Amino acid sequence: MKQTALPHTILLHRSENPYYSQLKRLLESWDIELIEVSVLAELKDKAVLDSIHLALAIVDKKDVSGIDFLRSVMYSNTWIQRMMLMSEIDLEIYERAVNKAHINYMLKIPFPGTKLQTYFRKAVRRYESITKPFAKFDALSSVTEELLVENEKFRMEATLDPMTKLMNRRSFNKILERIWQRYRKKGIPFSIALLDIDHFKVVNDSYGHQAGDLVLQDIAGILIDNQRLGIDYSFRYGGEEFVVLSSNTNGNEMALYLERLLHLVKETKTLYKDAEISVTFSAGVCEASQSESPEALIEKADSAMYRAKEDGRCRVLKCSDKNV
Repeated sequence: MKQTALPHTILLHRSENPYYSQLKRLLESWDIELIEVSVLAELKDKAVLDSIHLALAIVDKKDVSGIDFLRSVMYSNTWIQRMMLMSEIDLEIYERAVNKAHINYMLKIPFPGTKLQTYFRKAVRRYESITKPFAKFDALSSVTEELLVENEKFRMEATLDPMTKLMNRRSFNKILERIWQRYRKKGIPFSIALLDIDHFKVVNDSYGHQAGDLVLQDIAGILIDNQRLGIDYSFRYGGEEFVVLSSNTNGNEMALYLERLLHLVKETKTLYKDAEISVTFSAGVCEASQSESPEALIEKADSAMYRAKEDGRCRVLKCSDKNV
């Protein structure tokens, strides 16, 4: 049986760990091309991710930024395998990496080079196994011009926002209509919340749009990680706006849930180059019983959100609150 080749290129998180230079020399001796970055935003051409099978980061107690790096890789290209190297086993760091970056492989430093090669080959095999159906689909789609047109149509109508991996606005409209009909027929309550990042233009103007993209991805990650199964659905509504739809939830319960999300967002720092970027959001909440149509529900939640901004931002208001 032919042995799986080592990856041609590895995306490597730049680190101050003493083992980093030794690791670089080892990988270069295997003729592996290294793309070294501190944050994914340093990549001038994100298309390069399509040809990368493995992302690698060294993490220790002094520097856990590699976890955020691997998480960014996951959001940018979910197929890329993510590997973390640790100089010592720390369950808290390991738990954070598993829950936040969904790492695929972890090795404890030091280890023999043969073991690292074995895991590299496993990563390549897993990447190829996952992407093989898509490669076949791409090949089939290139047979005729008609298939290419249909493939593009399918891509444009995809349900996910490519940057944040949240469901997009088109998906929101469909799900809202379906849940609204269920509410009308069976009386099952639900609520929605519109969120808008406070002073997002300042982030883009101060740090650049790449930093803004990372902020959007971090907030999307919080929404995804804190969804309650079968209850919450999160969407990117457009620009710096998000929507959360929660089934079997009244306005007060929804407001408490949003307050929790707001606290998590306030505690999160997006790392971009040498900067730590903190943001907040303003949110408006409305429950189905307070509206006569899905359109009115959105409008009322939107009005509550703008009132939250007028009242000083970084807060959650219900459409039933006074003066909303």
